[in-house]
Amino acid sequence: MAIEKLNSNISTMTKLNPNFFQKRDNKIDEIINEGIIQESGSNTNGEYIKFSDGTMICVGRLKTRINQMSNIGSLFLADISNTQPFPITFVEVPKIILTCITATDCYVAFPYFCECYKNRVAKIGALRPTNAENVDVTFDYIAFGFWK
Repeated sequence: MAIEKLNSNISTMTKLNPNFFQKRDNKIDEIINEGIIQESGSNTNGEYIKFSDGTMICVGRLKTRINQMSNIGSLFLADISNTQPFPITFVEVPKIILTCITATDCYVAFPYFCECYKNRVAKIGALRPTNAENVDVTFDYIAFGFWK
């Protein structure tokens, strides 16, 4: 019954709007043609979008390693240095959101602080509930700033 209801809803949506399931790339092409997006691209360091008002958004993945941790109360802090650049440089230091998506053991590392430059995340402070050294971690980020 639930599948029939879902199929019915999808059928209704596609009748109301034949482009309901339009590919993301087609939608981005429409926005670029309207002049809202000036440029978008990607390279080995991530993806970026430049908007006509000067705003720029970069997304990417930082793969790094926790080499050493220090104890702060009931938690452990790792100072993680990073040299991987953003996919494109900002004109000023951007705002950034970091999320740890994986670690090689069962405990993740929670971002505590982030030192950022115009061209890269320079340092991440990550908290963990257990001490761990020589642990690979991966952070996804979204950086918001300006390109002009």
